[in-house]
Amino acid sequence: AILNTKDLGDQIIKEFALKYAGRIIEFDGNIAYMSYHGNYTTRYDFLISPWDYSETSISGPNFKFEDVSVVFDLNMIGDDVPDYIGIGDNLHFVAKIINYDETSQLFYLDPISTEVR
Repeated sequence: AILNTKDLGDQIIKEFALKYAGRIIEFDGNIAYMSYHGNYTTRYDFLISPWDYSETSISGPNFKFEDVSVVFDLNMIGDDVPDYIGIGDNLHFVAKIINYDETSQLFYLDPISTEVR
């Protein structure tokens, strides 16, 4: 239900964050934005949005992987593991909720596995 929410301040997101803190979640999403983490050129911060990538519409909360390596930390799986992923790629994520920051309205996640879909 939270993946279909249009209002990032919706109470359902806060309730989900409290109920599932520290637990593993699984969802289809996309890389909405990525940038280098600090001064590193092999470590990234990823902004993850639910569902398929779109430049015109978004639903659901935002998720973030912070200070991760594409090769090692995202734990890419599947038959066709790419050498590179980037903005616009549609993926399937399994991750642990580290915490939810109500101010930034971001779920910080620890990736368990990532698969191209």
